[in-house]
Amino acid sequence: MKILLVNEFAQLGGAEQIANNQMEIFEDNGHDVKFLCFNKGNLQEFKKNMDIIPCCAKVNRILFKPLLYAKIRRYVKQYNPDIVIIHSLWSSPLSQYPAFKGFNTYQIVHDYNPICPNSSCVRINGDKKVCEGYRSAQCLKQCYENGSKVQLIIKYVMLRILEPIRKKYVKLFISPSSKLNEYLLRYGYNSVCINNPLGNIPNNISDNRPWQQRKKFIYAGSINKEKGILHFIKTFIVFSQNKEVELNIFGNITDDKIKKEFYTYVKKGTGKIKYHGMVSNTEVRNNMKNSDFLVMPSMWMENYPTSILEAMSEGIVVIGSDRGGIPEMLTDGSGIVYKFDSEADLIKKLNYVYLLNESEYKRMQLKAFEYVKGNNSYEMYYYRLMRCME
Repeated sequence: MKILLVNEFAQLGGAEQIANNQMEIFEDNGHDVKFLCFNKGNLQEFKKNMDIIPCCAKVNRILFKPLLYAKIRRYVKQYNPDIVIIHSLWSSPLSQYPAFKGFNTYQIVHDYNPICPNSSCVRINGDKKVCEGYRSAQCLKQCYENGSKVQLIIKYVMLRILEPIRKKYVKLFISPSSKLNEYLLRYGYNSVCINNPLGNIPNNISDNRPWQQRKKFIYAGSINKEKGILHFIKTFIVFSQNKEVELNIFGNITDDKIKKEFYTYVKKGTGKIKYHGMVSNTEVRNNMKNSDFLVMPSMWMENYPTSILEAMSEGIVVIGSDRGGIPEMLTDGSGIVYKFDSEADLIKKLNYVYLLNESEYKRMQLKAFEYVKGNNSYEMYYYRLMRCME
């Protein structure tokens, strides 16, 4: 079977990681696979089955580009795939989606972009509570921030224009999380839930770390308001008093508005909070293996974070907010979920994990590992994907 994977970038973040995982899965199962992108992102060297049709100008997003459409259409007709799987299209969706007309096209939905202009489904300028997407009352007012009103309006208009176009050219939308799938169905998308795969899952938990009183927490991700790390640090400082704990933070600061406040609170951590900056994924994974808990304190609606799967596969217990797809990954004792808007609940959950004894911790480790092993293997993902594409 000939399968065409389509994504805006060749390599950049989570969507690209899943697209590359798909390419590996399909090739391992004997399919002819090509990967079409429109921007190389941070990829250093293209693979032999990767192709690029350049499209970088931001203005393209709000225009139909006949030349780009023609190039994509010619490419797709020439390859003539049995299945097209779209991931993210960003630079010129009005030109990109119609180019797949007449082909068996599916799309993996990586975030809440089809539902929310800010892709967050959270009232950014209001009470920070979860909203119902662009159809909710006062959508623009609730999410307007100083200096971004025009940009938000453009996103809102584009979302409304793109919704019928997506539905016209995509046969089935695939959501990695049940929560996002609920939203898509509510908005009239033909959608199913298939959890993302994780590669290189070990056969068992290899935990040679000695059990010790000092507990190590790790955060790995972008440093910005939406990820909730500032909110978590403030609470961690209160929790950490008179306790043997440390919090190691890895990631790039992507929100200059909180940079000064972030460094101030790191300093207030009196050595218990350490910021390591942006490092390689390998270094993050190595530090994760030496940690006891991964924190996922997101304010916005996460979809199905790969970092949680990576931690669980390594036997690291995850503490996550009750936003998006995080709670469904941490069920039946496989992790800890707290209410994002409740500092008291977060402190309560941090105290709970701090007081876990070794047998309780290992029981939670095993639950988390069994979830990933049984639910997120390449074999399980391929089986589920092919069933919905029959």
